[in-house]
Amino acid sequence: MENYYYILINLVVFVPVLLLSFDKKVAFWKKRRALFKSIVVVGTLFILWDITFTYMGIWGFNNKYLLGISIINLPLEELLFFITIPYASLFTYEVCRAYFHQEWITRFSYPFLIVFMLLALVLLLNGAKLWYTGSIGVLSVSTLLFFFVKRPKWFGHFAIAFLLILIPFFILNGILTGSAIEQEIVWYNNSENLNIRIGTIPVEDFFYGFNLLLWNCFFFEKFRKVDFSKNL
Repeated sequence: MENYYYILINLVVFVPVLLLSFDKKVAFWKKRRALFKSIVVVGTLFILWDITFTYMGIWGFNNKYLLGISIINLPLEELLFFITIPYASLFTYEVCRAYFHQEWITRFSYPFLIVFMLLALVLLLNGAKLWYTGSIGVLSVSTLLFFFVKRPKWFGHFAIAFLLILIPFFILNGILTGSAIEQEIVWYNNSENLNIRIGTIPVEDFFYGFNLLLWNCFFFEKFRKVDFSKNL
């Protein structure tokens, strides 16, 4: 049974959201073209990063919790992660857009960007020479500068969605990193990160998840505009 743990995490994330995608107000299924395009673009880049760091031994996977199917040095479950997590997260973002219309949400984007920028700078300054910390620090600072300049109208809703996503993130990523189970599903080489954990989760993972979801949201909005213009 243990070898099903990682695939079960993917299913727990994906199946309920798939069923909720047909909610009439959110109508998430109608945006499927933009959704899958964004997942492919961002997922490809993050998977290449994942393959490289797995090869380098920056992180890796415990075969005890895997089905044993690997593609390009990555477990099948890890590849599915880059589909199920963005799918569920973009659904959460769309729910926020559909149900939350308060004006303060737009204003919230500025302080959120400032706070996260400061945290990313602290991360980078303290771990610039470490592969995981340094790379995610550079990506985070660059990403936040980009969005600070662009300041898209949808960013406030993304920020609210991200804060909501942190709740299941703590649970699911906690399990992946060893909470509530005997060993880790995903292990980390602590000589290449700050070795600061929130529970069992490396602090770098919060920034990794942030970038994964934000860039998915960015391309989702880009592709949605293209699809909308084609239908005019």
